Amino acid sequence: MEFGTSICVIGRSLAETAQTAKEVQRPNYSRQDKTETITTELSKFKFMETIATIGTGAARIGIKATAPLDTNTSGRISMH
Repeated sequence: MEFGTSICVIGRSLAETAQTAKEVQRPNYSRQDKTETITTELSKFKFMETIATIGTGAARIGIKATAPLDTNTSGRISMH
């Protein structure tokens, strides 16, 4: 199944945004069996996205976001 994902970090004022784009970043990709793992950094955050094929036309997507200890996380992170 082929599809694309994007992660967007939105700041507290909702005017500051940063969005993943493989042309701008240096993401790392790995695959084990039916699971693909992508790790990247966006703004001050580190992201690990896992995409597992669970059947015909179906996938399970997981996202782990890690921020430095002194980061205020009152904004939003969205995936689209």
